[in-house]
Amino acid sequence: MLLWGVRMTNAQMYACFVAGDPAYNGRFFTGVRTTGIYCLPSCKARKPKRVNVRFFPTVEAVRAAGFRPCRKCHPDDFARGADPVRETIEQLVAEVRRMPGDFADVKAVVRRSGFGATRLFELFRQFFQATPAEVLRRARLDAAARRLAAGDAGLAEIADEVGFGSLSVFHTQFRRAHGLTPAAYRQRRAR
Repeated sequence: MLLWGVRMTNAQMYACFVAGDPAYNGRFFTGVRTTGIYCLPSCKARKPKRVNVRFFPTVEAVRAAGFRPCRKCHPDDFARGADPVRETIEQLVAEVRRMPGDFADVKAVVRRSGFGATRLFELFRQFFQATPAEVLRRARLDAAARRLAAGDAGLAEIADEVGFGSLSVFHTQFRRAHGLTPAAYRQRRAR
């Protein structure tokens, strides 16, 4: 099979597959005879024996051979340029930013995500270079700043609405982020 103008042997492709090298995703697809499933080279599923693996240049070729897509690495989504995991995380973050008060703590974000805590932390680091706690805190502070600028609610009401456990925690976090107390921020915005 030609890859980047260089012919790769089945042994080389199998070595990339066993190593789980994402650099080869889309360059070839791996069909597993014993399961009837095809995967990306970076798939995290248990690796089959070499005798049970076939290599294909495209999704169409592997489908024509009778294989079905892996539910772990989603090779069809990759082939069409979609990333359902990223889309799920982006939707979750948009929801957190839109309604931070609906998430009592990071455990609520983890529950809402459908992922395990460790996996969710990895995904947040990968896509947002932040932890779920950092994203939630920033969303609360941004929502509080918008409400303070509107000037239509008291500080305690705003703190409760955006999800801070107490007025003192709200005050401390807001001052740390903005360099002003919530009341001073509101006064400055009113001018």
